[in-house]
Amino acid sequence: MATKGRNVVIDGDYMAMQLGNTLEPTIRIGIIKSLTLNSKTVESYEIKDEQPMNDVYVVLIKFKDGKKSLIEMDGEHFMTFKRTFMYKID
Repeated sequence: MATKGRNVVIDGDYMAMQLGNTLEPTIRIGIIKSLTLNSKTVESYEIKDEQPMNDVYVVLIKFKDGKKSLIEMDGEHFMTFKRTFMYKID
């Protein structure tokens, strides 16, 4: 059985914080507070590891405020995240 990404920050800033639902890419940084991952907050991202058969993606995100997070996510979260930047309008 394939393992899915844990949808969690595995290193860097926001370590151990969970990703929000797949409708909008977010990092939950509190009980009711979240950080939206979009062109207003993210400077760049880089795929560090990709295991499509296991539906796991490890992505390094560099934020505009200088923070960095390494996130493990499943394919559904990754596709939502990727779509956010596909149609980026500044």
